Amino acid sequence: MISEKEIVVLGALEFSSIVVGYMAMDEMVKIAPITILDARTISSGKYLIIFSGDVASVEYAFSKGRETG
Repeated sequence: MISEKEIVVLGALEFSSIVVGYMAMDEMVKIAPITILDARTISSGKYLIIFSGDVASVEYAFSKGRETG
């Protein structure tokens, strides 16, 4: 049986500004034990963050990222 600690989930957030994306990523890694898998600019100055971690950490980081952005 797989425990909740062994489950790794992915999260992704897209921001309309590079600066807002950096600020959100900074807040996310400070409040939750997540791993940033990729963070980069995409078309027209938008910013994409892809991250992973356990279920609770990803949910918490996702919520914080949305608040910031």
